[in-house]
Amino acid sequence: MQFLRKYLLLLFIVENLMAQFRPLMAISAVLFYVILGLSLAVFFTESTHFKQFYKAFPFFYYLSLIILSYELCFGFNAISDRNLLYALSKIVSMMVIVLGVFYNFRFYFKDFLRPLGYIISLMLIYGVLTDSISFENEDLSRLYLGFGNQNSTSEVGFIGFACVLFSYKRLNIIDVLCFLICLYGTFAGGSRNSILMCFIVIIIRFGFSFKVIIAILLGYVAIVDILPSLGLRTVGLQRFIDTINGEMSNNRDMERKAAWMMIKQRPWTGWGFDAPNIGAAAKISELGSHSTIIQLIKYLGYVFASFWFVAIIKSVYDVWFLLKRGNTYLKFHFAMVISILIATLNEEYLIGIHEITTTMFFVSLGVLTNSSYLLKKRLSNENKSSIHN
Repeated sequence: MQFLRKYLLLLFIVENLMAQFRPLMAISAVLFYVILGLSLAVFFTESTHFKQFYKAFPFFYYLSLIILSYELCFGFNAISDRNLLYALSKIVSMMVIVLGVFYNFRFYFKDFLRPLGYIISLMLIYGVLTDSISFENEDLSRLYLGFGNQNSTSEVGFIGFACVLFSYKRLNIIDVLCFLICLYGTFAGGSRNSILMCFIVIIIRFGFSFKVIIAILLGYVAIVDILPSLGLRTVGLQRFIDTINGEMSNNRDMERKAAWMMIKQRPWTGWGFDAPNIGAAAKISELGSHSTIIQLIKYLGYVFASFWFVAIIKSVYDVWFLLKRGNTYLKFHFAMVISILIATLNEEYLIGIHEITTTMFFVSLGVLTNSSYLLKKRLSNENKSSIHN
């Protein structure tokens, strides 16, 4: 039982990667439900610790309450097997995070970062060596590298890049290779959001200085001039620059038009979690809006979507003081939370279930809230000791 408490979360993170990696997708579908079932069983054997869980992970209780309250208030408008399964799975997936971080804090605080970076690097290397997939009418300059879509390639590359960036003490050849492979995956996938997140984590890791600017410029030269000459495509940076210059739109206008049509029909009650577009909206686009804010309003309506974002922002605000402590691993978790929050403007994060970027956001938020709880507990004990002395 103790092993499950500590390492189910690690298995869940690996399953998230498998769910986006084409060679392993079939296995992940089975593994996902096994992990959720085990986590639900383990969590309810921990009833004596619920009060500590609340103090260490308040966001879990906030979001679970929002989900359950929505289902009780408005869920009857969109009740379905799909909706209920999503709501239950979202709560249980957060239970996995609570158990893992609470019982194995040091591991998820720092120890698993470098191995995770190595795993992602191996997946990307496999993709570089074996992936020749292309789809009709796709932008063939963007690469899959073994993943389900190009955005996933970039997102996973970004996570591996951040893990290696924050976990090394003295760079060795393996770290350098993993660092470069993950960075290449980010740019090869072509996601502008992931490239922006890379810049954010670099600034948080090293600060904004002359050396950082020089390093970024050298990286720009390598990506634009050197790698293409070696036959390696890195279209992402050019797409990012074209977006900044206004030469490329976000390409999501039709998806967002369809989402707003759905919202206008049910602005207050929403359509329920994981609701697809229907009717006229589906004729415009069957895809999601690629905006967490818009998608949450569509699912939950204005009121409960507002509650969701207030809960997230409050949780981040409550741990902000930890950033001043200057710990490299705390910086990593802040970097993940801040960069992913900014990226929600153009991607549907925070609301997925077994999606690696969303999971990493909540793992890092859980590490930060638990760090805050442990620090306050230690300071309280020290104050009590000094009073008695």
